[in-house]
Amino acid sequence: MMTTSRILIELWDWRSPTWWIALAASITYFVIARRRKASVVQFALFIAAVVTLIVALASPLAVLAARFLFSAHMVQHLLLLLIVPLCAMLAWPRSDHAAITPPPPPPPAVLWIGWAAGVSAMWFWHIPALCTAAMRSELV
Repeated sequence: MMTTSRILIELWDWRSPTWWIALAASITYFVIARRRKASVVQFALFIAAVVTLIVALASPLAVLAARFLFSAHMVQHLLLLLIVPLCAMLAWPRSDHAAITPPPPPPPAVLWIGWAAGVSAMWFWHIPALCTAAMRSELV
């Protein structure tokens, strides 16, 4: 019998390419972040992005989403479209090149508007009538 604890322990996908992607992204980030002197908060946000990516694509959540539960699939969408990009975007350290003045960061309102637009698009295409229409018609 599959208990919750067994599901949480045994259904991790250790062969998923997500692990290699997370490792490569982490190495790249830490090299760049050290040069640009990223803050502790930026490091924590990046780690949160990587952990969330792994939870969405290599944890038991991925198995449940692929085989059993549409709700788990929707949780994957939320993690991959809302949490991972937002944490990664806020974690990225700014350039401090002396010869080139970096552009000022966009105001927080711009970041939130872009994030909200992505969320809205995801929700819009998951309205059942629109999703069905998109599957039936190339025009839609």
